[in-house]
Order: sequence, then structure tokens, then C-alpha cells
Amino acid sequence: MTKILNNGGSLQGDRREGILWSKDDVFAQVMGKERCGRVRGVGFGPTPIGRSGSNLPCLTGPSSSETAHQMTELENSLRDQLAESEQRHQEQMASLHARQKEEIAEALAKAKRESYARHEQQMAEAKRQMDEMMSGVTAMLQGAIAIMDINCDLPVNQGYKTDALLNKAPLEASRITCIGHV
Repeated sequence: MTKILNNGGSLQGDRREGILWSKDDVFAQVMGKERCGRVRGVGFGPTPIGRSGSNLPCLTGPSSSETAHQMTELENSLRDQLAESEQRHQEQMASLHARQKEEIAEALAKAKRESYARHEQQMAEAKRQMDEMMSGVTAMLQGAIAIMDINCDLPVNQGYKTDALLNKAPLEASRITCIGHV
């Protein structure tokens, strides 16, 4: 201790943050060499660990070439992951596009079948209505033919004969006699 006190007058070191730091100061001589993970100064201002990188031999990081190599590997890994992700995305988009095309084709086919079925229904209904109308017209024509077959004694100029009524063949003159008319 006396040796330390005798040499204490000639301190040389760095002045940082208002404090004179020296490798051979009393504190450094008593506490010993700076070690990684030790806190010196117990919180009273800046500590030797906080003042410079020269006191931090245990915190030496990897060399710059090693760091550059790790960064390059990490960058390549990230690029590969990005490429895989983009490829997966493209495959999913292609799959969705194909599925949409199928769904649209199925929907169109279904709509076409439904339209065809409605058309067939409408055609069947129209045919039924036409058949009913034709039955009515046939009945009317048969009634008209029956009336014309009655013997009437009326002169008719440019008339139609009953059997020629459907063919609409004109006759020059015809005499129809009606029962009950004189």
C-alpha cells in the first residue's frame, strides 16, 4: 500500500467525461486487471468498462472477414427463403386461377343445362297450348262444316263448298237450302 501511495503523485491517463482514467491509478492497482463481466466503481459515475475499448479484451468480436462471411451466408439464406416463398406464392396463384376456371366452366355448364331444361319446358307448354288451340279450331271447323252441310235453299255467289272449305276453293254459285227457311 505504501508503494502505491508513493507512486500516486504521477498519474498519467485519459481524461474522459471529467474523470482521469489511468491503467496504473490506485483503484486499478488495488482492484487488479479489468475483467469481462465485472462492474468497477460500483455505479459512481463512468466505469472503466464504459470509457474505452482498450480495457475490453474479452469482448473481441469475430474478425471482419468472418463477420462478412456470416452476413453473406445470412443474406444468401434469406434470398433462398424469399425465392421459395415467391415460388410457393406463384404456385398457389396458378392453382387458384385453375380452380376458378373450373368453377366458372362448371357454373356455365350448369346454367346452360338449366336454360336448356327451361327452354324444353317452355316448348312443351307451347306445344300443349298449340294442340289445345288446334283442337278448338278443328272443333269449330267441324261445326261450321256441319252447319254448311245442312240443306239450305239460299243462293250463294262466289261461295265455298263445305268439303272445299278447308282447301278454300271458290265455287261460282251454289244453292244451299236451309230447313225452316222459306
